[in-house]
Amino acid sequence: MTDQYCITKSRVKAFLQCPKRAYLQQHNPGCAATDTSPAALTGHAVGTYVKSLYTNGVEVKHCNQYSPDEITAQLIDNQTDDIFEASFTHNNVNVRIDVLSNNGNGYTINEVKAKTSVTDDVIIDAAIQYYVATQSGANVTCVNAITINKDFVYNGNDYHGLMQEQDITERCLMLQNYIAQVCQSTHSCINGAEPCQHTSSHCNKPVACEFKEHCKAQNNIEFPVSSLPNGHKLAAKLYSENITDIRQIPTGIKLAKFHERVTTTVQSGKPYVDIYTLGEVNNMVFPITYLDFETVQFAIPAFIGTKPYQQIPFQLSAHTEYSNGEVEHAEYLDLTGDDPRRNFAEQLIKVCGKTGSIAVYNKSFEKMIITQLASDFDDLKAPLMAIADRLFDLLPVMKNGYYHQDMHGSWSIKSVLPVVAPHLSYASVGMVQDGAQASLGYITATTTHDPLMVSDIRRALLAYCKLDTRAMIEIAYWCRRKVDRHRELQQCA
Repeated sequence: MTDQYCITKSRVKAFLQCPKRAYLQQHNPGCAATDTSPAALTGHAVGTYVKSLYTNGVEVKHCNQYSPDEITAQLIDNQTDDIFEASFTHNNVNVRIDVLSNNGNGYTINEVKAKTSVTDDVIIDAAIQYYVATQSGANVTCVNAITINKDFVYNGNDYHGLMQEQDITERCLMLQNYIAQVCQSTHSCINGAEPCQHTSSHCNKPVACEFKEHCKAQNNIEFPVSSLPNGHKLAAKLYSENITDIRQIPTGIKLAKFHERVTTTVQSGKPYVDIYTLGEVNNMVFPITYLDFETVQFAIPAFIGTKPYQQIPFQLSAHTEYSNGEVEHAEYLDLTGDDPRRNFAEQLIKVCGKTGSIAVYNKSFEKMIITQLASDFDDLKAPLMAIADRLFDLLPVMKNGYYHQDMHGSWSIKSVLPVVAPHLSYASVGMVQDGAQASLGYITATTTHDPLMVSDIRRALLAYCKLDTRAMIEIAYWCRRKVDRHRELQQCA
């Protein structure tokens, strides 16, 4: 079949992740979920910064008179020093190169990534660009990966040393035959019938697929084997044996602990309960502060003394439960755009007090933030580390103590809450539904000039973070009720 579509590097990359993703991008883009992550903004900011380092750079833009490929060819003929978004097409595959630089002996492809290391994904990107550019006749003699130096610390004056270069020419050369085959396979895929593909771990690697929910609905499997926690290898094996639903897994098959727990629960229809593990919530000491943070990361550090992708806390919610049953709520949110860390740390110390347990959901995250704040502000180190020592993690209590089939292989707070407290719902909090949207909300609110938008974002952020800590209280209440009921039954036996 004659190739019908001119495809981009992004389409080839999508094919490598999942042929169905590439097909849907071409034929059914309306099924894609909206990307609410801050990753696109991060990539754009890094790309803009790197281009600013090439003072004589010329950008290839769309023009009615000439195609981007023709403009690129003209700039190369004129021996232009640096070309932004240089365009090349070969066999209906088009690439746009971040920075194409004249090195005196030819041109260097500079692949810019908002990452802190040269991953296989970066090499594939650059190899595709090298393949198309050289097959188009360009004299490319070198390929560089430009990534972020994770050890860079912003001093408030300049960003010298933020980016780092690595020559990846040889690694790209080794992949040329493979890339040629992949490009042809991508064309064959999007010009053929829609591929049949089950959801699995590949839906999130190397990026979260925008069609994941569409595919789940399309497959119409109530308990897909792909929902087995960390079970992508097992799921692949089961799919190869035409076992798609957990209820189809035969008895007698050897399974890991959590896989067996999930499988038994789904097949029996009865929740798994370890009453002694749930009872660990009674080890918490009153007053109990249920605590949650929201953070933002900047590829290009925004505040003095911070590193690329350092977690910057800008919001907290705290519900404090007293022994008499009373509950108080406190919160903090900074959308000024100024460095929020000092005020955040002081508010954290204030709301947590000096006594009682501090309940969180996934302790490693909160402990990392608190420890970083203690390192940043030496005068607050003692009270902050005292808070870190009082943390109690609810996640392992639920993960080791309970499973319900409606959790679909996840112990996240958003999966647990509908089971233990169906009267609460994240659908009620508006535009902010997860941590990524919270980060995006912060970035939007601190860069927009629209006060109504800032007000809407503030309202949504406060509602979302408050629900997180309210959910933790409900989980603790539920665990206590389970334990109390168990004791009552034992006494009656």
